[in-house]
Order: sequence, then structure tokens, then C-alpha cells
Amino acid sequence: MVAGCKTQRAPVEDTAEKDSDKEEPVRIPIDTIQWSVISPEDYPPVGYPEDSPYRDRIPETIPPPVLKEKYRIALFLSMEEWPETEIWEIFLEEEDLEEEELEEIEELIPTLNEEALEFLNGFEYALKRELAEGVQIVVEVHAIGERRPRDEILTKLSELNFSADLMIGGRTRAELEALSAFAASNQAVLLNPWFPGNFEVAPDAQVVSLQPGLRDHFDMVARKLGQMEEEDVFYVVYSPRERSRVEEFREIFHEFFPDREFRELFFQDDVEILEFEFDEFFDEESTTWFFLPMTRNHPFIYPVLRTLDARSEDKEYKVLGLTLWDRDVHQELQTKIDLYNTSAHSPVFGDSILIHFNQGFYDYMGYIGSTNEYEGFITGEFARRNLLVYGADFPLYLPYSDANPGYFNFRFREYGLEEKAVDEFGRIPSNLRNKGLYLLRFDEGKFRILFD
Repeated sequence: MVAGCKTQRAPVEDTAEKDSDKEEPVRIPIDTIQWSVISPEDYPPVGYPEDSPYRDRIPETIPPPVLKEKYRIALFLSMEEWPETEIWEIFLEEEDLEEEELEEIEELIPTLNEEALEFLNGFEYALKRELAEGVQIVVEVHAIGERRPRDEILTKLSELNFSADLMIGGRTRAELEALSAFAASNQAVLLNPWFPGNFEVAPDAQVVSLQPGLRDHFDMVARKLGQMEEEDVFYVVYSPRERSRVEEFREIFHEFFPDREFRELFFQDDVEILEFEFDEFFDEESTTWFFLPMTRNHPFIYPVLRTLDARSEDKEYKVLGLTLWDRDVHQELQTKIDLYNTSAHSPVFGDSILIHFNQGFYDYMGYIGSTNEYEGFITGEFARRNLLVYGADFPLYLPYSDANPGYFNFRFREYGLEEKAVDEFGRIPSNLRNKGLYLLRFDEGKFRILFD
């Protein structure tokens, strides 16, 4: 089945015109879930046409894919079982409840994983908006709990009895390791939409990860550092949390620049940063490059940038960071600091596409989607398109095809390779990871793509 949901707010009774001397119990609106179940029989399968334009996207020099009229997808969400909200609504409709009683009941209401449900809505929209392509896609949605250990997840998965061409899910390392083992036992591909880190892939499993890994971000930074002049100097600025990252990046730095010096600035806490004098690290004849291997919301980012801005007037320097930091950082300091960030998402041309998505999504679901819905939409679009074009063995074809659907950049071959060699067809890693990234600069109130 395909399960869809949307959250709605219950109307709040207007008591403005009632007697102000009479205290009325406060009716607190709650989120409710409305489910619609769509039967596969509503969309009967149609033969995939031999003259489909999608076939033009397949290089003639590699084996043609095996296509089917029907595909099954299993979507695993990191949330508890679907909550039964009706019983709580009945309690809240009681007329004689005191405010304290209402609060006690609300505390008992199962907490919904709104992020997972929003992702599901976007995913459903991707599969429903184009139904004329002649292929039936059946989706089963499963809740596997939140932050459960690997063995507990495997036990829960073992109770399921179904077959799927594609499984999607895994927000944590434990979930991905359990799901990869389950996918291998079912001879299905596992699509990892969220987790960017490393995890143990089960033997005989095939995983496709949409989020680029840390190494890919480091490679992008090194490509930008390739613009350094001979007299320029480089420093990596880090805290105790980044020790292992710095060790990894040092090796990459020396691969790219074997004759350059790798210099480090280590800060134990933010107090050290605010008291630090950066003046001695600048030279009038050269540019100083600082790399902060920190991801979004790291507490050191803002103090470092503020101190650089305050202590380095009229100095030539550039700052590179991993992933997009808080937009407030860019808005305040973008006119003062030459700042660059790696990012798997591009808000440059993505803004207009997101507006178009919101219009269609609102017509379909009845509310304006957030980035969670949009990520669900992009994931569903990625799954649907690749099943249509390449079939259930689509990972074999990904190194031969790039795509830029809105915010995202999907690239599954190594940088520097315009085209993967034909004789290497079928040779892919067990965890085929997207390497598509952007290097962005916040300039004049907008993000601009420098290269991807």
C-alpha cells in the first residue's frame, strides 16, 4: 500500500464574545493524523514501451537494463508504531475538564516523529504526481522505532514477510547495518537518504548513499585550495572534537600539495579564541587560508569568525568550512569575510524549484511543505526515476549518469572522470556513495555556486 498523512490543527473555539466574567476551559489544539490508503488496483500496470525516451539516457555501449512493469519499495521510518490518536481526541472533547487535567492528558499523548511523517508526505507526492508512465510502484511503510540497537531492529525486521526491489531508510549507523543485512537477505537494494558517515555493510548487500561522505567534502576543500599562490599560507583551525578529522585531512592535503606546509591552530575552548591574536599569522605579500573542519552549529564557528573579523582589518585571507553554516553567520559577516562552504544542497537555483514544488505539493497535500517534505520528494523522485530508467539493478548504471534535481547534485563516479570506462560496468562498491557537492559563497545576500 501507499500510506499518506498530513497534520492538521484542530480549530480553536473563539471565546472573545462570551461573558468575560465566566471562565471557560481552555481547548488546546493538538496535531492529528489523517491516513489515506491507496490500493495498487487503482493503478493497474501498463507495459513499458520499447520506444520510451528514457532509453536514450542509457549508453549504447553498456548492457541494457532489465525493466519490469511493477516494482515494490519498502520505506523504513525511524519512529514508533503509528499512534492511535482517536482515544486522546475523545478525552480532550470532555466538557468539564480542568486546565490541569488537559495538560496531564496532553503529556500522555504519544509523541509523533513529525520529521519522519513530513518526509513520508514528500515521498508520497513524488510517486503520485506522475502516474502516466506505465509502471506500477507499490510502497510499504514500516516504523522501526527510534534509536533502537542493531539486534533489536533485526529482530523486528525478521517478523516482516514481504519481498521488495528497493528498501529505503536508516538514520543511524545501527539502523543502516541492520537494514543492509535485511536487504541482502531479500536481494534488494538499500537506499540510504540521510546518514553521511561510515557503517558496516552486510556481505552481499548493495547500498546507495545519497549524502556525500566526509572524504568528499575534504576533496572539495582541497580543490579550492588548489587556487593558492606559491607564497600563500594555510592553517587548519580546530577544537578537540575535530582531532580525527584533522588527521584525515592532513593526509589528503599532502596528497594534493606534497611540498606545502600543513599548519595548525588548536583551541581548547572559545575563551582562547576570543583572546587570540591573529595578527602574526598574516603577511602583507600573501593570502592566508583558514580551514574550519566543523559542521553546522558548532560552538566554535562564530567566535573564530568574529575574532578574525575584529583582529584582521585590511588583511588578505579566506575561510573555508564544511556544510552550510547558520544563515545568520553569512548574513552578518559575508560583507567582511571571504567565506566558502561545501554543501550537498544548493539554495542557488534550488529556491525557484522549491517554490514550484511548494505550489504542487500544496495542491496535493493541502499544506505548504518544509525542507523535510522536499527531501522526501527528492528521495522519492530519485527512486522512481532510477527504477523507471534502469530497473531494480539501477546502482550498476549510476556511475554513468549524473542528475541535478533542484537542491541536490547526484554524481556517483570519481571526480576527474568524464565517463566511467565501459569495461568497468558492474564494478561498484558495496556502498555506492554520491559524491555530488557544491562549493558555495554567500555574496551580496545570495549563495553563488563556485564549482561542483
